[in-house]
Amino acid sequence: MNSLLRWSLAGCALVLLTTTIAESAEFSAMLNRVPGETNVLVMVDAERLFASEMSVSAGWRKKLAEQTEIRPLLLPVSAKKLVRAIRIDLESRHQSSEITLLDIPKGPTLKRIAEKHQGYVEKVTNTETAWLPQGAYGVKLGADLYGFLFPANRQDLSNWLRNRSGKVSTYLLQASTAMKSKGPQIVLALDLEDAVSLETLPAKLKELEAISKSEVDVAAISKVIATLRGVKFAVQFEKNAVGTLTVDFDLDTSPLQSVAKGLVLEVLASKGLSIDEMDSWKPAVTGKTVSLSGELGDSGLMRLSSLLELPADLIDDPEKSTEADNPKLYATQAHFKAVQKLTDDLLGKKWQTFGQYAQWAEQYAKKIDRLPLLNVDEEMQQYSARVADTLRQGAVAMKGVGIRTAGRQSQVWNSNYVNYDYYGNRTYGTYNAGDQERRAIRGGEEAQGATDLASMKQIIEQSTADIRKKMVKKFNVEF
Repeated sequence: MNSLLRWSLAGCALVLLTTTIAESAEFSAMLNRVPGETNVLVMVDAERLFASEMSVSAGWRKKLAEQTEIRPLLLPVSAKKLVRAIRIDLESRHQSSEITLLDIPKGPTLKRIAEKHQGYVEKVTNTETAWLPQGAYGVKLGADLYGFLFPANRQDLSNWLRNRSGKVSTYLLQASTAMKSKGPQIVLALDLEDAVSLETLPAKLKELEAISKSEVDVAAISKVIATLRGVKFAVQFEKNAVGTLTVDFDLDTSPLQSVAKGLVLEVLASKGLSIDEMDSWKPAVTGKTVSLSGELGDSGLMRLSSLLELPADLIDDPEKSTEADNPKLYATQAHFKAVQKLTDDLLGKKWQTFGQYAQWAEQYAKKIDRLPLLNVDEEMQQYSARVADTLRQGAVAMKGVGIRTAGRQSQVWNSNYVNYDYYGNRTYGTYNAGDQERRAIRGGEEAQGATDLASMKQIIEQSTADIRKKMVKKFNVEF
């Protein structure tokens, strides 16, 4: 290779490198504020999202400002970028903390935010902060940068403000480079480094239908999965919304070729994280990655919006965003429609296990909790709180199906027996009556789960009918 060609290639490489750095640098100031213990990162380029052909043709920006119930993504209309940094216990799946960062030019003062939500302003670690009754602390970190800490733990806020330079994990940092000018507008990344143990993995894999019904080398598959680095979910909005789920490993993924899609879908379903459209997505197994890619419809976008639960009105002011003559009526109707859209989507959702449904019920309860409340009628607020509480109770009951089934089945033992043939020789065996009893236990618990689910739906439907009558009588308009 001659020197001119080498310099030309080097120059191209440098241009590509500096372009990538420049394109992702806009998120760097926000990432510098992310705590080091973060293992889930959500990044949204709201400016490019609202400029997409799909958003413009559907009028998302206007709908975000005017109609809460139609919001495809719960974002402040004035936001340019959003980053959510979350810490989740991977064993219990409990979310311990969350910091949401928003880039909003010419945003309101903390005093204005606190007054609007009946909160107050105080100093924490010599920094002015706003306590908000939604269960958050707000702080202004720069001219256009806001930070919100959930839940509103004062000591956690102090620690975060004092230890400003958290080091984001390598995997999450690499995932952030996907935020390019022509790349996805939304990226979610989950760091799973060292989360999988090779010792227990083969036994767990054999319990999965994707593996048990396939003639695959479980040992080879286990070696690959044990090197799991993390998972990325990216969504690109153009004419349509296209999602790509990528699972990254440290070894070549060719041993997973025949079972990759089924395995990914089954694991997602077991964790309550599946999206209906994924069944038809196209799989790819290349190098050290497994990916699924396809279109996201309305239902998929609704579930995606669960990742963006920050109430939009923490920053935006609905009273300034609408020309409604009666702000209370407008806000109350919008709130009611938002709850209806969420419950209709959840109750009509295709699901495979009670555990999976329980996860979605919990997420939708949280989403209802964080709907805007400004100007919403007090009885309507009580209704939505009751619906959210019903969903949480239903989630507990449905999780109990699997827990009780496993506990009761573990107490069932197969019976051993001894037989003697004509010549007096002994033979030993096991009478599998226990299998029948285990099936009966599972059937009984699933029947109870179905009853609990039906009861949850009935309570929500009755509560909805009651509040509709009250609101029609109070406002003299249809709800």
